[in-house]
Amino acid sequence: MVASAGDACREAGEGALKLALAATIAVLWWVSAAAAAEPDAGSEPEPGRYEGDEGVESSAEEGQGVGEARRQLPTARIRAFEMAELPEDPTSFSTIIRPDDHRGKHETVANLLAASVGVQVRHLGGPGEASEISIRGSTHAQVVVELDGLRLNSAQTGAFDLSAIPLSMVEQIQVARGGGSLQAGSAAIGGVVNLVPISPGKEPVSNASFSGGSFGTFQGSLSHARRFGQSDLVAGYDGFRTKGNYGFQSVEIVTQTERIRSRPLTRINSESSRHVGWLRLGHDFGSGMRLTVSDYLSYQSRGAPGLDVPPGDEGGQNADAHQRVTRNLLDLKLQADELWQGRLSAQGRVYGRYDRSHYTDPTPIPITDDPIDNLDRNWEVGARVELETDLRSGPVGHAVALGFEARRDAYSSNRAASQGRWVVSATLQDEARFFDDRLSLTPGLRFEWAEGHESQWLPRLGVGFELAAGVRLKANVERSYRLPNFNELYFDQGPVRGNPNLLPETALNADVGLELAVARWGPWLTDASLEAAVFVNDLRNSIVFQARNAFVVEATNTGPARIFGLELAGSLRLFHWLDLVANWTWLDTSVEDPPSEGEISGAGRVLPGRAESQWFIRAAVNPRDSAGRASFEVQHTGRIPTSFSGASYVSGRTVLNASLSYDVAVLIRRVDGDLPWLPDDLVASLTLSNFTDQSVRDAVGFPQPGRTFSFQLKSRW
Repeated sequence: MVASAGDACREAGEGALKLALAATIAVLWWVSAAAAAEPDAGSEPEPGRYEGDEGVESSAEEGQGVGEARRQLPTARIRAFEMAELPEDPTSFSTIIRPDDHRGKHETVANLLAASVGVQVRHLGGPGEASEISIRGSTHAQVVVELDGLRLNSAQTGAFDLSAIPLSMVEQIQVARGGGSLQAGSAAIGGVVNLVPISPGKEPVSNASFSGGSFGTFQGSLSHARRFGQSDLVAGYDGFRTKGNYGFQSVEIVTQTERIRSRPLTRINSESSRHVGWLRLGHDFGSGMRLTVSDYLSYQSRGAPGLDVPPGDEGGQNADAHQRVTRNLLDLKLQADELWQGRLSAQGRVYGRYDRSHYTDPTPIPITDDPIDNLDRNWEVGARVELETDLRSGPVGHAVALGFEARRDAYSSNRAASQGRWVVSATLQDEARFFDDRLSLTPGLRFEWAEGHESQWLPRLGVGFELAAGVRLKANVERSYRLPNFNELYFDQGPVRGNPNLLPETALNADVGLELAVARWGPWLTDASLEAAVFVNDLRNSIVFQARNAFVVEATNTGPARIFGLELAGSLRLFHWLDLVANWTWLDTSVEDPPSEGEISGAGRVLPGRAESQWFIRAAVNPRDSAGRASFEVQHTGRIPTSFSGASYVSGRTVLNASLSYDVAVLIRRVDGDLPWLPDDLVASLTLSNFTDQSVRDAVGFPQPGRTFSFQLKSRW
């Protein structure tokens, strides 16, 4: 009875959202039609900017097309903080991370994301091992990871390994927290991460870096970006290698009959190497026409020691399992940015992605006593067309976007029949701006059809209101969903089974919050910003692998679940030399379905794998006229339940990090003057991570390194 009432309320909420959205779109389209009939020749406000924005910085490089800059490089209000507006998702709670702001420290894509509000990253081991992202309590398969707007998630696993993208090829990381199905379609229940690759600017730029550190870890990269008249080029390579032989403490296990005490162990079979190359060629034909061809290729080879499960001299680690992964993404993009009196921009792209994974383990698996030798291949080919236009009718401005996409996902394996499905979608979104752009109303609707599943209508409504200069209120409500991946549908190995009868996961996301930005307040405060948000995510038909009996583990749909959370983030820049950044995220999760077989009670059931709370603080001493920089970080992760009952969990921990960097090129110029051979900057840095040597484990129990030291040398010329 309770479940039926909950479903009725949920369906009523979705129906009301669709009705309100349909009415809003009808009104806005009527106004847009009036604007099209009598186009206003007056000046248009720059997209993403609001009345009263002082000192707004745009990260778009000169020489880029208008449409490309709007899509990839949105405006940030306060550079000292990460708050930003994404053109494709203007009312979402968003974060922008610029790797250049962290040149004084050895970082990875996963580590920078882990320090962001609302984001948790699960490291399945040490350097070079897989990393998975969770946003607002989502699973890793409920977050879409994109490279330049193209999906990287595998249709086989539903997720993407963040360790496959080196930070050296990324110019910007965009994070949209909350439902993102309007922009990204299936799987964007928790949010969307878009990795923007480096792009050419007005002047040629070359970057090189080398780093080394604990556990025999070394990494090097080289990239170059330049323009040749109407053409441009970006090319780069990044190589990584580690022995990964770090020490850790084994798990202490206490049962009714015995107690296995914790003891020091060394990680085995954790060697890892990675090679990544990228190439981008572009040509401007004039009149806003631009053609771009991009290719990203990576290869990873690494041991797979798995969990440490007593007993055994090496703590139950797997000494022989190994994985090799090859990935390639090819993209052809054509843009036109000066159509219809310069008001219309269009973009068409054709893309293809190929993943190949070979996993071997000579250890026999239960029931069959066969070794594992899995060769999996994933293909994705697709085409996308997008149209954007800015319209104005009197005091009302519109940014209308229309998109169509079709793609084919295919999967083949030596252990299962080949599978494939078509996914076709259409999107419509309008950002209507009222009262001198102080109020923005963003309705949108996505239709998505996937072969073998029912069609999905995904409405969204967002509101942003400038209460005063630098004070903005935002709210969003959206329906999102996730298709079952091929492993969940068809996996068949040993005791683990897929389930072809799975239903897609669905969710109703809502959030509301306030942003505050202050600039130049007296001689001591340069910049300040604050963001607070409340969010709720109602999930239905969540997919989990759970035991059906003593011999079979099968993918199943669970009952309704709810994630409620709070986010708080802020930054200060004081006296032009001290940067303070902090954020805090709190989650409360609950599952409404009855307990599974073997569990004592369903009361107090939670979603496992999500930390109850986490907070992060960074203090950086960075004088404006100094070549040196020092930073100190504190990152706390609360305890992480590992079962639905919450009885088992990974203990909370607090990790301390510190770094020190200096631009050696500045020192050399002070001594010998301006030398023609000297690069623009030559930054040497030392980083000490987890210097208190805390014992750290992943949400599912993977041991991670303790105290870690690294040095890095970065150059730009």
